[in-house]
Amino acid sequence: MIYQLTHTSTYQYSGSVARSQQLLHLTPRATPSQHCDKQQITIDPAPNEQADYEDYFGNPTRFANVDELHDTLVVTARSRINVNQDQRLLPDPGPTWEHVRDSLPNDRTEEGLYAYQFAYESPMVPVNPLLRDYALPSFTPGRPIIEACADLNERIYHEFEYDPTSTTISTPVTQVLEQRAGVCQDFAHLMISALRSLGLAARYVSGYVRPLTTAAPSTVLHADAKPTKSGKHLATEQAQPEENRGAAASHAWLSVFAGDVGWIDFDPTNRARPGHLKTDHITLAWGRDYSDVAPIKGVTLGGGAHTITVQVEIEEA
Repeated sequence: MIYQLTHTSTYQYSGSVARSQQLLHLTPRATPSQHCDKQQITIDPAPNEQADYEDYFGNPTRFANVDELHDTLVVTARSRINVNQDQRLLPDPGPTWEHVRDSLPNDRTEEGLYAYQFAYESPMVPVNPLLRDYALPSFTPGRPIIEACADLNERIYHEFEYDPTSTTISTPVTQVLEQRAGVCQDFAHLMISALRSLGLAARYVSGYVRPLTTAAPSTVLHADAKPTKSGKHLATEQAQPEENRGAAASHAWLSVFAGDVGWIDFDPTNRARPGHLKTDHITLAWGRDYSDVAPIKGVTLGGGAHTITVQVEIEEA
């Protein structure tokens, strides 16, 4: 699937900004199932200086410095991305979660050492016994790690309300657990915290999800269906589109390290497996939590109060 994506962030300040320095994670990173064919980032007012580089986690990053008076800053990223299905043949049943947990500290391979850093708490993801206790009903003794994660993914979807008014960017994971409500960032942090509290490695993924996905076939009755001899109309099986939560702006999910199986993605906001035989998700960047890979973060000199408007448009090319 090829997508045309436009991400526009508008900052409106109550006063004049003398200087604005921003760090951008708006370029989709290359993965085995994704390639960014074309990308352009424009900033208005135009930066006096800017530079592109890869951050610690290998994410494409841009630094931009606007050194002139302004009361509005508009950042627009336009991308053309080719997304393919993850068609890896996963083992059935695969390694147990205890085996992956116990092997991780002693894994001296390059991949194992890289993964182990995601087993520790980070600024927005605590290791907490409350989150461990929440995860344990899914992580019963001897259960395969992929099956256990899929169960936890499903539970979060059903047990938490998707409510954009219930949290802010700084709401603690423990509060999300208590109030049983939040948005995609909260649910990703919650599941990562639960996994790390069990001793597993999980990373935060920033990106996008297209508005509609194709759901499983459902039974529908067409208006022109002809009645049978008994007088009943024949129903037909037809795939119905289903709205993806979090499609109106940036989205977030997570990856868990499953040992020899590698990294497996889960989206608790949509009870989905990003990439697994689907192409709904577009990856921007990954890190320990949101603070590592916020699409835009920075500092300003002056400006007073400000408002932010974000608009994301995703079209099939």
